Amino acid sequence: MTVQNTSSIPPSIQKQLPQAVLRKALEMDEVGHLDFVEEFRKRKRQDARSAKEDGEFFWLSAYIRMPMISPSELGVLGVLAVQLWQHCTGSPRPFESLKNLITMSIYKPDSHEEKKLLETELLKQLKTRLPELEALLEKSDSHWHSEDMFYRFYHQSFKVYYLQADTETIVAALRDLLPGRELNEDFMRIVDGGTGRKFEPEHNQRWQEETRPILEAFFHARMMLQLAVQYAGKLDSPPSMLPSGWAAVLYLYRLR
Repeated sequence: MTVQNTSSIPPSIQKQLPQAVLRKALEMDEVGHLDFVEEFRKRKRQDARSAKEDGEFFWLSAYIRMPMISPSELGVLGVLAVQLWQHCTGSPRPFESLKNLITMSIYKPDSHEEKKLLETELLKQLKTRLPELEALLEKSDSHWHSEDMFYRFYHQSFKVYYLQADTETIVAALRDLLPGRELNEDFMRIVDGGTGRKFEPEHNQRWQEETRPILEAFFHARMMLQLAVQYAGKLDSPPSMLPSGWAAVLYLYRLR
C-alpha cells in the first residue's frame, strides 16, 4: 500500500524509496528532523552555491540533528540522503562530504531491518551501474588480463604483478556501490595479501610464495564482480530464499 502524505520530500524520491524507509522518513519529517530538506532544495533552485557547498550544507544540516536521531533513523537518513542528493544536483554519485554522513549512518547497520534496507539499496545500485560493471567484468576476462596473467604465473614472468591493478580496480568498483561500508574481513585479507607487491629479482627464488597471493586476490575479486553482475540481472528485489551467489555478495558487504 502506498503511503499518502504531504511531505516536503519530493514525490519522485518517495517513489524510489522502499516503503519501510519512506514511512520512517515521513515520521522524521513530521517531528522536524528533516526540516533542512526544503531549504536544501531552495538553495539548489536559486543556484547560489556550488555543488561542493551544497553538499557541505546538506551534511552539516543533517549532522547537527544526529543527537536527536535514533540509530534506526540514521539508516533511513542515509538512504534518503543519496536519493535527495541525486534528485537535487543531478549528480549520479554523492559528494564526498555526503559520503561521510552515509558512513556514520546507513553503512553501520545493527538490526535485521537495517540490513534488509541496505540489501535493497545495494541491489538498486547494482542495477543502476550494471553496464559499467559488465564492462569491467568483460575487461577483466579479456585475453590481456586474466588469460595472459594466468600464463605469466606459470611462465614465471614479472608481468604477473600487473594483475594487481585489475584486482584494485574491481575492489574499488565493488566498494563504491556502498561507499563507506567496510568489506568482508576475510575478503580484504586476501586482497591485501595479493596487492601492493613490487617485483624484486630475489622473488624468483620463492616464486609461488610471492605471486600466488596475486592470483588468489584477483580470482576472489573477479568472482565477486561476476556474482554481483549476475544477480543484478536476475533479481528484481531481495529474495526470501537466498541463492548461494547472492548470499556470497551479501557476505562481501557484511549483510549476513
